[in-house]
Amino acid sequence: MLSTAEQLILREKNQVVRTHCLEDAKKLGISDVDLLGATEYYRTPRGRKPNGRNLSLYSHSMGAMSWDAFHLAEVLLTQPLMVVVGDIVGGFGAYRVGCEIVGRAASKEKELVVVKGWSHYDLYDKPEPVSQVLAKLIPFYKKHLKGETSQLKATARGTN
Repeated sequence: MLSTAEQLILREKNQVVRTHCLEDAKKLGISDVDLLGATEYYRTPRGRKPNGRNLSLYSHSMGAMSWDAFHLAEVLLTQPLMVVVGDIVGGFGAYRVGCEIVGRAASKEKELVVVKGWSHYDLYDKPEPVSQVLAKLIPFYKKHLKGETSQLKATARGTN
């Protein structure tokens, strides 16, 4: 692995520097909560999977960067909607995007749940924010998924 000095030199030259752990990221001066959260999650046993890939070439990301996940949300997103975000805002835009989709969705029943004191990556698996989220999601699912099981069974049988 490169020394911190070598990594800083590469960074100054706008060359790619891969951080392998949270400590490396902090040494490089990275302070954005999302970058640190992603590094902590995907580069540790907390989120790393045996065959998972968490590195990709920038040139391979054009499809994702040009894809508009909200295209026609004002027309097509009509089902009940609950979006969950943490109120610790980072550079990846999850908070902004959550607010935007709730505002743009055609859904008549929609709710933005803001979990106070937690970031995007905290919501993945940390017990306290996950329990807060589940306290909102479980009643939402119970309300809106009533009859869905029987509807799915009827569709599978071809009786609907």
